[in-house]
Amino acid sequence: AAGVASPPRVIDGRAFNHALIVDGQLAGRWRRRLSRAHVELEVRPSRQLSEAEREVLEDTGRAYGRFHGLPVHWKGSVGDLRPR
Repeated sequence: AAGVASPPRVIDGRAFNHALIVDGQLAGRWRRRLSRAHVELEVRPSRQLSEAEREVLEDTGRAYGRFHGLPVHWKGSVGDLRPR
């Protein structure tokens, strides 16, 4: 199962604070911007995400928005995620 996690990870001496973890592996990074109206989420995968992984990412993003009591706006389209 895919998931979004934010604990610091150290790889090659560098800390990754907003790591996108899929099946225990680093698969990219993400960041958020909070406003009074919504949470903006941006995901930068390091590899192509499968349809199932994108669905879990969307669900996780919505849960993150609920945690903040705000709707989620995605920067770009989750369905169009490509490695950057």
